[in-house]
Amino acid sequence: MSILSGKRQLNNRGSTLVMVLVVMALLAVLATVALWISLYNFQMKITDRNVTDSFYSAEGVLEQIRAGLEEEIADSMDDAWYDVMQKYASFDDQEERETYYTQKYVYYLRAAIKYDGASDSLADYTCSLDTLRSYVGSALSANTTLSSSSGSTAYCKLSTTSSAVIIKDLVVEYTDDEGYLSIIETDIRMEIPSLNLTQTQNLPDLFSYPLVGGAGVTISAMASGTEISGSVYSGSANALSGSSDYTSLTIERGGSLSMTGGSYLIADGDIMINGSSGSSTFSSYSGADLWARNIIIDSASVTLPGETYLSDDMELNGTGTSVSFSDGASSVSATYIGYGAETSSSDGSSAILINGTGTLLDLGGLSTIALAGYSYIGTGSIDAGTNVSNENIRMASSISVKGDQIAYLVPAECIGTSGGASLYTKNPLTYTEYNNLVNNSSAYTLVDTDTTITKTGKSLSAYMSSSDSSDDIYKIVFVQDSTASGGGYVYFYLTLEEDMMEDYFLDYYEADSSKLTKYMAFYTEAIQSLSDGAVIYTAGLYVDSYNEDGSGVLTYSESDTGESLNVSSYISSYAALCAKLTEDDVSEDELEKTVFENLINESELTSFLANCTGAKYTDIVTAASGSSTGIALIDNESGSTYNPTTDSSLGGAEQYFVIVTGDVEITADFTGILIAKGKITVNAANCSVSTADEADMKGVLAAELTATAAGTGSYSDVPLYTFIVDGSAYMTTGVTETDSGDREVDVAELITYENWEKR
Repeated sequence: MSILSGKRQLNNRGSTLVMVLVVMALLAVLATVALWISLYNFQMKITDRNVTDSFYSAEGVLEQIRAGLEEEIADSMDDAWYDVMQKYASFDDQEERETYYTQKYVYYLRAAIKYDGASDSLADYTCSLDTLRSYVGSALSANTTLSSSSGSTAYCKLSTTSSAVIIKDLVVEYTDDEGYLSIIETDIRMEIPSLNLTQTQNLPDLFSYPLVGGAGVTISAMASGTEISGSVYSGSANALSGSSDYTSLTIERGGSLSMTGGSYLIADGDIMINGSSGSSTFSSYSGADLWARNIIIDSASVTLPGETYLSDDMELNGTGTSVSFSDGASSVSATYIGYGAETSSSDGSSAILINGTGTLLDLGGLSTIALAGYSYIGTGSIDAGTNVSNENIRMASSISVKGDQIAYLVPAECIGTSGGASLYTKNPLTYTEYNNLVNNSSAYTLVDTDTTITKTGKSLSAYMSSSDSSDDIYKIVFVQDSTASGGGYVYFYLTLEEDMMEDYFLDYYEADSSKLTKYMAFYTEAIQSLSDGAVIYTAGLYVDSYNEDGSGVLTYSESDTGESLNVSSYISSYAALCAKLTEDDVSEDELEKTVFENLINESELTSFLANCTGAKYTDIVTAASGSSTGIALIDNESGSTYNPTTDSSLGGAEQYFVIVTGDVEITADFTGILIAKGKITVNAANCSVSTADEADMKGVLAAELTATAAGTGSYSDVPLYTFIVDGSAYMTTGVTETDSGDREVDVAELITYENWEKR
């Protein structure tokens, strides 16, 4: 037996095991917290992505409503214009016509969208939501709810001011298949267009141009089946003003034009073609050169089998728009050259833009296509507020569809980061969130180029050139919204260098082709690819093929040739054609004048007509072929539109030689030469416009004219060629040209959003 000492001994066996269990428990808790935070962050990113998708779908609904309203506006314009024409002579002046036009336009537009369930006294102040729903395609309508801010699902307010008809307090709710809801509340403002009855005409080679319109050429809504055999010049009243907004040749909704001969169709400005699901048509002549600034097509069908040269874009807007470069012949021979190579602005940067719905673009008839510019996102038109200007955002493509735009948003995970993690993980931010990042720049990186992008698996720095700084690769777009935190939203868009932007876009598409295909379906029915032997030059990517029915895969391609364009030669050719209807050298003095000024001795003409009753001279002479030829010289620059085909003093004429200082209207077949300082309007169905025999026209130029009222006596036996610049030269060489002009309203520009709010 042992004897215990006087000291007590403690037994601490097992304490180590307890400590191990405690530490393991703490580690498990920390690991669980870390995993939960990672899962939450991942869920937030997924939620943000779905919310963004839902928002763009809600915006797609608004765009389809906008397209439907464009058709209603165009129809209302046509109906109001027709009413004015029916009563034209009963008005005392142009102001009365414009007032009557405005009244009728507002009446027809309100009638098209008003709520039938309202009382008669309130009908003009309500807009039917059922009518707006009818504009939304089946792909989106099932997930869409329309209402007013007051909660009504039947109607919303309709307001009329002196300048616009406004749909008030429209609420668009879109719920995607995963249950994410996006709400947009906005007013839709539809401007009241002004009535424009001005016309113009212009010439290349005097004897080959049946129409030369200094202020433009218009094929009216009533002029279906119009055929022109010969060259045409269509000028613009704003061509020399420096204005960025001018239209030359217009085909109104319901009108159609087929070019069946001639060497040139020259538009000194934009060609505007307005239709309703393809009801309006335009086809150029396969043997002619078409020159213009832009071709803007709204719900119409267009065929361009010849050579097309544009200094800027071709836009496909509206619904059911189709463009083909083949006239049905088996050969692939058309040419399309967009030579605008501007790098700092969307103006003058040639591209093909698909903004409409149900669009068909058939490139199969092209043997050569060249696009020297890029598409742009039109954010420059958004009002950013005082002392702030947004800029348009350059895209990676030369042929693009509006649905591509989502790819150019800076990835949300790269915005407002600290330690590689985004504070808000979204794009756009509210003004308040944006200002918080800016005011705490030491804590947050506004755009982090080193964060790995979820979609592409790369960081933005992988797409930066060696000369780029982080501030060079994005632009900020401010969108005012009084209901948003801080008063608006801030969008971040990528602006990488051209090649790097293409790489990023292709990586984005490869990572999620289904998303871009889905957005493509909002706008495009099909894009038929180029033929195998086509010569292709594009500055950026182009949509090579797509078919909504699934028979074709959406593909983006890069230009497969190293060719470049001699841009300066196209610029000089277009300027010469718009000054003197010739691609040959034109003097600096002539380049500062209009075609009418370079073709017509206007001072001689007006002095002669001052000695004629009513500033008008008409006569009928017999041409060399025996055809009766009506000569008409009219000074109506400040007067009424002249119509040679209904002028009783020219009754029985088989062909014409007409010079007019104002506007001209044609309501029957016209053969000969028509040169107008104003606008030329074809205003009847199935009109045929063609050139006359050159020998006949040379003989008519020699006809001697005498003023028909008492005057100074100095205007007796004056040859017609006196009123033509270098007129005697035409008698032997025939080297002059004619051109025709046009009037047009871009319906899309009449519609704007106000009080826009996204929730």
